[in-house]
Amino acid sequence: DLKIGNQVEIYSRTFHIVSCNESTRMYVIEAQGWHEVDVASLPFPHDTYAELNSLKMSRESGVPGIDRNRKMNDLKQVMESILGKPTAMADRGAFLENGQDTLCFHTVWDDRKRLYGDVQCFSLLYYLADGTFEILPVHENNGGREQFPKLLKRCKLPKPRFQSSGGGHSRHGISS
Repeated sequence: DLKIGNQVEIYSRTFHIVSCNESTRMYVIEAQGWHEVDVASLPFPHDTYAELNSLKMSRESGVPGIDRNRKMNDLKQVMESILGKPTAMADRGAFLENGQDTLCFHTVWDDRKRLYGDVQCFSLLYYLADGTFEILPVHENNGGREQFPKLLKRCKLPKPRFQSSGGGHSRHGISS
């Protein structure tokens, strides 16, 4: 189930659904009959390293959000949008009204149990027209990660194959 607070396992990775965008929220309330409690956003996991790093960077380079009278070149805006930089919510909402019907959920992959693991944020897109999924990473400025375009391209997810308790093949290989 794609509900906020649930976990979705896709190719052995567990994603925690923590929120959704406004158009998805309105769709599931009106069309699916969900309540406001079902679509309330959850807090993102606490990442002390990222907080300490952003505090350090704000001391070194100045407080973020201050207008320094710099204008971005129009061509740069076009190139960044082609490379996957998210656009304004108004533009995204207009695309959803005029384009394909899509549900957008904000997910978190908490991989801190592994060596060098990290908390990563993703957008899980569910296309209503054909029931396909797409998982896109949420890029942060100077995040230190390679900015790959997609974690999972748009496709239908295979249903997990579970075997009964007898011998033979199982989901994780040969069982006895």
